[in-house]
Amino acid sequence: MAIDGLLKKKCEKVPEEEGKEIIKKLIENLDRMNLNGNMGYGLAANQIGIDAAVAYAEIAEYKRDVKAELSDGNTEDFMIEGEQKAITLIDRRITKLVPTKLYKTIKQKIVLINPEVEDMDDEFVNPNEGCLSFPGKKVSTRRFREITIKNFDGRKMFTGLEAIITQHEIDHLNGLTIFDRTTNPFPKTGRNEPCPCKSGKKYKKCCASWGIK
Repeated sequence: MAIDGLLKKKCEKVPEEEGKEIIKKLIENLDRMNLNGNMGYGLAANQIGIDAAVAYAEIAEYKRDVKAELSDGNTEDFMIEGEQKAITLIDRRITKLVPTKLYKTIKQKIVLINPEVEDMDDEFVNPNEGCLSFPGKKVSTRRFREITIKNFDGRKMFTGLEAIITQHEIDHLNGLTIFDRTTNPFPKTGRNEPCPCKSGKKYKKCCASWGIK
């Protein structure tokens, strides 16, 4: 099944040891994405084409070594934080940035294998939530500031940012995306009109394919 299809279905439970092996793949993929400047918190298995109720996330500080190609044909090495475009706006000589190494200081890891939500409390609107599966798209979502889950390693409670991230990843495992939690529905749009998400694509070939209305 294609990744797009997996994002819309509930993931299958897997044995713990299999789940731990999938976690390693998720970390590798997340590191690669963050090296390239995507700067995401986590990934679920179905986001990389694996039908398994497994997800990994981390709250961390990132720095990257990049090689900058300059307009005069030379190159320079930099260490940067945040989005790649920030440094190109400051230094107009730079025509291209090629990331070479990722450094991270992890503050918190969230490892989910066959998680089940037991309780959620204190609902609020989380503005500008994004997703690595939908680059550049942000929506306001309904989330809870506190969530309690049953996980492979016991009962756990998360609050604040950890709770939001956990809800986001568990949604993926249940076949849901940020667009299923949105609080700001798109205006009525014709299928051949430009998509309201400003992707530059027609609505029918962009958000309409995800049932976003």
